[in-house]
Formats: sequence, structure tokens, C-alpha cells
Amino acid sequence: MRKKLIALTAMSLLSTTAWAAEDNILRWTLPTTYENGEPLPPAEILKYMVNVTWQGEAQQVLEAPGGTNTTFTHRVNTRGTWCYTLQTVSVDNMVSVVSNEACKTVTHGNPNPPRDLTVQ
Repeated sequence: MRKKLIALTAMSLLSTTAWAAEDNILRWTLPTTYENGEPLPPAEILKYMVNVTWQGEAQQVLEAPGGTNTTFTHRVNTRGTWCYTLQTVSVDNMVSVVSNEACKTVTHGNPNPPRDLTVQ
């Protein structure tokens, strides 16, 4: 009976243990023109708005640096499906339409059990 109680206590502790955050790394190709076809130099890209949804619900809008930047890392600590769209913001604060959507499902396996358990 005592061994079962210890095992149940250990299992309940494991179920509430937080797992390490995971990085969702976004990558994209620089826009090179305005909608009217005129060239869009990287120096005229102020920033990117990163629209974030989780499990289909809007979560937040983050900002990624502009210029020649083509990556953004979003650290998440919740399991589920995370989706992202981007919008380009020019130096004169003109905002593009929304990009395509990219999604990633964050899953983690069960944690390993404790080791070297003893009873005295």
C-alpha cells in the first residue's frame, strides 16, 4: 500500500511539472515591391507585424524588425497549434495585406519518471 501511495504521489507531481518552452521560428522572403509595382528597398521596411493565433483564437500582435530581417522567433510554453501571418509596415506607416498563414503544432511527450526511488 505504501509503495502505491508513493507511486501515485510521484505521478501527480509529474503531471503538474512544466515543460521547457519551445521556439517557433518564422522565416519569410522579403517583399521587393509595393502593391503598385514600384521597388520596395529593404531600408523602407520599418517592421513586420506578426499576427499570432493559438487553437484558432487571436492571441497577440508582435513586432519583428524590418529592413533585411527575414526571421522571427516566438517562444511558446503552451501545447497546441500556433498560427502566424505577417504584414509589412513601410517607413511611412503603410501596412500591407496579410501574408499566407503558417502553423505549427507544439507537442511534447510525457516526461520521464523519477529515478533511483527508495523507501526506508
